[in-house]
Amino acid sequence: ADGSLVQLSTDRANNDVDVAVKYIPRDFVMSNQKVVLREVLNHHQMSQYKHPHLVQLLEVILTPRYLGLVMEFVDGVSLQSYLVDSGGMLEEDTARFIFQQLVLTVEFMHKMGKVNRDIKLENIMVVDNGMPLIKLCNFSLSKDRAADSSPVTQAGSALFTAPEVLLNVQGHSYDGEPVDVWSCGVVGVGCRGRERVTHLGECHVTNASWRMPCHTRL
Repeated sequence: ADGSLVQLSTDRANNDVDVAVKYIPRDFVMSNQKVVLREVLNHHQMSQYKHPHLVQLLEVILTPRYLGLVMEFVDGVSLQSYLVDSGGMLEEDTARFIFQQLVLTVEFMHKMGKVNRDIKLENIMVVDNGMPLIKLCNFSLSKDRAADSSPVTQAGSALFTAPEVLLNVQGHSYDGEPVDVWSCGVVGVGCRGRERVTHLGECHVTNASWRMPCHTRL
């Protein structure tokens, strides 16, 4: 953990618009410069495209104690909280719609050469004004396929992490794109009941053969 915290703030220089500021302690920044720089650069580069399902990084500020990432404020809740508020399970049509948005977002990131490596319910914001729209909001473990080294660490949250990452105790390199796809699948399963994610995490999956059921619509 980097000891960061996120607070709601007001941008006085921009018509008092609400923003979310992620404060990262400067001592963590100094001891993890490469990791923090990677997060800032990848988030900044992705923000240039103004993708509707990616939280925008607006500015980077420096205080005596913190590095601040000033981001677009999303007036919603995490997908985890949205699930809880919905009784722990979403209707199939709602879950499908959220999953479709997530897949399109991750596909876009991959086309831009980025991998996220930490896709989970808590890192997806939902704004529901009659239709649940999502925004992916955390890029702290992201990597650029061209500029950064291949992933080797056991990064991410265990319940949402692909088997090849969990089993990678030797520190071998792996492909980040399939790892993101696995996490998307777990999120999709979780939208139909968080306990299903817990059960999946207890299965210790090391290999799988999967086929789409003929009655399933995506």
